[in-house]
Amino acid sequence: TNAVLPVDSPDSPRRSIIPAVLIGLSAAFLFCGYEFIRSTANTLFKQAYGKEGLPYVMAVMPLGVLLMLYGYGRCLSRFGPRRTLLITSLLSAAAIFACYALIQAEINIARAVLYIVREAYVVLITEQLWSFLNSRLNVAHARALNGPICGLGSIGGIAGATAVVAYSKTLGTTTMLVFGAAAILPALGFALLAYRYCGEPLPEAHAPASARSDTLGVRLFTRERMLFFLLLIVIATQVISSVTDLAYQGALQD
Repeated sequence: TNAVLPVDSPDSPRRSIIPAVLIGLSAAFLFCGYEFIRSTANTLFKQAYGKEGLPYVMAVMPLGVLLMLYGYGRCLSRFGPRRTLLITSLLSAAAIFACYALIQAEINIARAVLYIVREAYVVLITEQLWSFLNSRLNVAHARALNGPICGLGSIGGIAGATAVVAYSKTLGTTTMLVFGAAAILPALGFALLAYRYCGEPLPEAHAPASARSDTLGVRLFTRERMLFFLLLIVIATQVISSVTDLAYQGALQD
């Protein structure tokens, strides 16, 4: 009953701590970069379209997120988790940098595209980081390590927000997008190191073919009632969040 797990066992603390630290560092850079983009996207969009345009772009945002999630699902089925993370991260960085270049060229539609991309990319990459951890941590280790992992990510977010306050006036608001896009690269690097250390999760062999081909997982909601109720909770909280954000951004603009 007092036997010690070998260090190379999948259930050993070492096999859990190392990927947890790497994913935590990846999340820190991801959320640091997101803070550069989040505040900047708000300012740039309202500069061109005013607060009156916010309800329209917020209404389109879920469609943009669903489109990116659909592409992610197709990519995951074809290339596997590691290559999908590589592809989606590089495409996200490229999309943000392209928006920066178009905004510099005074093409205002890029400001609206940036507003949608900023939410979609962070959801997409965070989902992949968390899925990797779910495939590698057992219940006991997850309970001990999920808090510190979230803590590392939060430190990155705080650092990014602090840097925006310190440098946006001197370097220019639009320049913050370059830092946000660049931060995706170290986030990707730490995540790939975690994959290299742990290996790539394999698909569940017992999963039915219909489930594996369901790109957005829609069929799961017809089989699992709990998922349907969780979806209702998420929708309700997102409505509250969107209304609050809209009211705040309008008051801030005024």
